Amino acid sequence: MGFLGAYDIGVNCALLINVTVCGFVVLEENSVIGSNATIIENIRIGKNAFVGAGSLVRKNVQPDTVVGGVPAKVLNGLKPPQDDL
Repeated sequence: MGFLGAYDIGVNCALLINVTVCGFVVLEENSVIGSNATIIENIRIGKNAFVGAGSLVRKNVQPDTVVGGVPAKVLNGLKPPQDDL
């Protein structure tokens, strides 16, 4: 894991292998950063967010969101589906 800046990591966060962080980064609680992801600039990763492996994150990630790709884009929300009943 490479840190080229400052960071603030919340409780129960996971940074998997070979994550690169540049600039000031805030990881809110229960967030997960996949292997080989790169986070640049001043970024906030929201509570319960998931960053996919190999992603390039250049914008803030909202809570309860899955992002992935280069550059990272929203793939799905993590909220459970509502019953139709």
